[in-house]
Amino acid sequence: MSAAGGPAAGLEKTMTRDLFSRPGRLMVAVSLMFVSCAASADKVDDMAVALIAKHEGFRAKPYWDRNHWSIGYGTFAASASERSISKSEALRRMRVKVQESKSVVLALVGKKMAPHKTAALVSFAYNMGEDRFLRTSVADLLLARKYHLVPDELRKFVKGKKGKHRVELAGLKIRREAEVALWSKG
Repeated sequence: MSAAGGPAAGLEKTMTRDLFSRPGRLMVAVSLMFVSCAASADKVDDMAVALIAKHEGFRAKPYWDRNHWSIGYGTFAASASERSISKSEALRRMRVKVQESKSVVLALVGKKMAPHKTAALVSFAYNMGEDRFLRTSVADLLLARKYHLVPDELRKFVKGKKGKHRVELAGLKIRREAEVALWSKG
C-alpha cells in the first residue's frame, strides 16, 4: 500500500514523529541507513570479486584477449610492453573495473535488486565489457523486468572465437553456470 493510506501510512508517520521528537535518533537512523547501503554494496563487491577472480584467473604477464591486451584478472593492459603485474595491483585494478561494471548494472536495474543477483550481473558485465553488456538480450530482459528469464539467457553466452570460428568454450559455460547459481541463490 502507498504511504498515503493503509497500515503502512500510520507506521511511517509514527516512525517519522519518533525520529524527529527524540534528539539524536534521526542521526542514528540516517547512519544506519548508510551503513546498510554500504554493507550491501560491499557484499555485492565481495561476491563479484570472488566470482570474477575464480573464473578470470590471475595472469602476471599480458595476454591477447579477443581484441586487446589483458593482464592480471582480465583487466586492460597498457600494451604487450607492460611486462608484468603483481597480484595486489591486479586485484586493485579488478576492483576498479568491478566498480565500473557495477555502475552500469545499477544504472540499468536500479538499487533494489538483491546483492547476489547484482553480483552475478556484475560478473557478466565485467566479462562481456560494459558496452557489450548493454547490447545483450540479458540487458533487454532486465529492462523489461523479466527477471525469471535471465538465468536461461545467461546460459546462451558461452561462445567465443577459436581460430576463425565461434565455438562453445568450456570455461565460459562453467562461468555462466556459476553466475546463474549466484543469481538463483536465496
